[in-house]
Amino acid sequence: MKINFLFVLNILCILIAQDRSIIFNAPPGMLEEGFEISYQENGSNSVADRFYLSNDYILEGVSLWLYPDEATTISVEVYEDSLGLPGTSIYETSLAMFASESYQEYYISTVADCIDLSGGQYYWLSLKVSTEGTSVSWQYSMLNNYYTT
Repeated sequence: MKINFLFVLNILCILIAQDRSIIFNAPPGMLEEGFEISYQENGSNSVADRFYLSNDYILEGVSLWLYPDEATTISVEVYEDSLGLPGTSIYETSLAMFASESYQEYYISTVADCIDLSGGQYYWLSLKVSTEGTSVSWQYSMLNNYYTT
């Protein structure tokens, strides 16, 4: 009886266990500079980073290395791929930041939003400054594919 209980308990643990993985990682590189994302009178530029998923996932969070030179707000979006360019937006949020003297890691939890990402596809992570007259540097890895506007 005790062996049956342990067997059932092990099966339940396997069925209930959560499998987590980092699906895309662009840690800060060795370079001190990053992509300069700014909002001036004539408009804002944005930077998008393309990544590929081989399996289905639910987006749990986004972690970014950013350097705001003054207090600002940025828009963080995830797009579907459209022939090698950012296509339809599937997630968008704002991130308010205080001025910093160096790159800091910012984490945005997306668990409550249940964003399904299908495998076998490319996606884009995009950043855009929302506060006029401010800029943010996004530190990047040289191994990735970026798109700027």
